[in-house]
Amino acid sequence: MRRMRYLEAGDAIRGWGVLLVVIGHSGTTALLYSLLNGDPAELLRRQQTQDLGFERLFDSRQAGAAILATQLVVFLFFALSAYLLARPYIAAMFDEDRQAPKLRTYARHRLGRVVPLFWTVVLITIALFGIDGSRSIDIAAVFLFSQTWTAAPFNQNILQAWTMNVEMAFYIALPVIAAASAWIYLRGGRFAGWYALLPMTALAVFAWIFANTWLPATTVPSQSVIGGLLTFIPGILIAVADVRWGDRLGRWRPAPLVAIGLVVFGVLLAFKQSSLAEGGSVGERNIITIAAGAMLAGFVLWQLTGRKTWPFMMWRFPRWVGERSFSIYLMHGIALFQLQSVGSDQDTVGKQFLVLVLAAIPVSIFYGAILYALVEQPSTRLARGERPLFGGGPVRRIGSRAPTVGTTPTPAMAGAVPLTPTGSAPPAPGAPPAPEVHDTSGTPTPAGTDR
Repeated sequence: MRRMRYLEAGDAIRGWGVLLVVIGHSGTTALLYSLLNGDPAELLRRQQTQDLGFERLFDSRQAGAAILATQLVVFLFFALSAYLLARPYIAAMFDEDRQAPKLRTYARHRLGRVVPLFWTVVLITIALFGIDGSRSIDIAAVFLFSQTWTAAPFNQNILQAWTMNVEMAFYIALPVIAAASAWIYLRGGRFAGWYALLPMTALAVFAWIFANTWLPATTVPSQSVIGGLLTFIPGILIAVADVRWGDRLGRWRPAPLVAIGLVVFGVLLAFKQSSLAEGGSVGERNIITIAAGAMLAGFVLWQLTGRKTWPFMMWRFPRWVGERSFSIYLMHGIALFQLQSVGSDQDTVGKQFLVLVLAAIPVSIFYGAILYALVEQPSTRLARGERPLFGGGPVRRIGSRAPTVGTTPTPAMAGAVPLTPTGSAPPAPGAPPAPEVHDTSGTPTPAGTDR
């Protein structure tokens, strides 16, 4: 059975995605800044409903909808994270020669990837902006990925962290759901594969029912931690389809056109969502979840056909940014807080937005690159038993703690086996090249994206 090990477009998805996040949140910042002298009650209402009037940026509903559609990226990060993290479990369930990730290894990788980086950003935020009179328990909730459950004033200084709350909930749920699915599948039977989807279905129903509950007044429904678990379902389903039917899908004659159509459909649906559902609502989240899932399915299906990813996904800049997207995403909020008045002397909100974007993108990348080099990269390598902790060059394994996810293959890691540009051993003479997918999960990112 042909296996993908390296999603060729993965880093570029994150790279382009985090840049779009900065653009979209620059629009939010410009609109909020222009409303600061208005009615406080109206400002609060707009913040809570996510209805900031994006059409005001350029006096165009279409332009506003396009900028608002950038929030699709966050849910694309969720879907990508689910696909990459769930795939090893699914592959192990359907392939007797594979083993599921050990819980201890999985937990060490997830915590090493997320906790040091996020806690560093929280500490930087406290140092720059203080705690705004929040209680100690509220600050503790932020460190424990639980700020969505509180209405502390400090939360307004690190709004992007709501995605980390959702991501952490998924990290906890995934091995439980995987173990339950494997237990059902191993019981055998004609429909064992379909029955194995029952735990995921139960999780989706639970998330759907409780998506609107246990939310403080300042948390919009689309950012519910429980409801947010729904956003990972498309990524899991794509992983199931990839593992079970990847070969057949790759040989399907209409597959390339369908792949392009899925990506286009996702973009168009994200563009239209502002007219299909109320901002910040559960309906909005569900629509964007479908759009993100369609886009990711398109990227995966395209690679299953054996084709190289699209040229703009191979450019060095977005791939470089994608490697640092998690750090950039977490730091872009701080950058926008510091730059919020940039462009305020312009005569229109649209011009203020453009000036702010031009300032926010390089500053966010600069902050994120520093954080990546000093915190994210060394903590991730330490958790995976890799050296050196800092700097580039070949990465080597230390002892038995070999990386199972998240590290781009290199000749040094592969021993004497040379690698092709996609990270695989050369195919046998006359054999068709096998597309690969490499697990580089951990963003929206952004993150999360996650983000």
